[in-house]
Amino acid sequence: MASLSDLFNSNKSINDQLNDINPKDYKFLNNLNIKQTTMPYIGKGYAETWPIGETGSPDFMMRPNQLPINQHGISVFKPDKWREQDTAGEGLHIDPIANEYRTKLLQSLSPEQMTEAKRGFNDYNFVPNLSESRKVSNLTDALMRGYTVGQAPDQFNQSFYRPEQKQMLNELKNYMHTGVKPGSTLQDYLRQSGGIR
Repeated sequence: MASLSDLFNSNKSINDQLNDINPKDYKFLNNLNIKQTTMPYIGKGYAETWPIGETGSPDFMMRPNQLPINQHGISVFKPDKWREQDTAGEGLHIDPIANEYRTKLLQSLSPEQMTEAKRGFNDYNFVPNLSESRKVSNLTDALMRGYTVGQAPDQFNQSFYRPEQKQMLNELKNYMHTGVKPGSTLQDYLRQSGGIR
């Protein structure tokens, strides 16, 4: 997978290099039109995703001026560690199909799984003063990223989920790689993947 450190010998600015990372392995991003930029490290996390229209909060962070309000954006705090799968993981926040899977995954989690996930992932308490529903949404996104782009240890991914949850996450992972909506017919698949017009 490409990372910015692979591109550092370029004469381009770091922000241009960020936007040159073309996640070929994650075709679902083609429909999201994401712009990426760097920001000074704030002490937590690697990035912040900005859906269209989101301005941010003075209590936490404001949307950077480099990211147009009418375009999805990602602020990257550690560009030297950024990889194309990280862009894909952040893209899950704003993708409508991923949002459906977030809801399904959340509904399938047992109280024991939620307790374990809250202990194991910082995302639940990452942003101060969030409502419980936003905290749970952040946690569910972390679980999805952990499984689909490998941001959680494989041992965790194999032991934490029940078989039907793994099947659901594998469907999401396949969608991320192909860009083809789950449940598509062969004709839909060929049309969505550019095979027929």
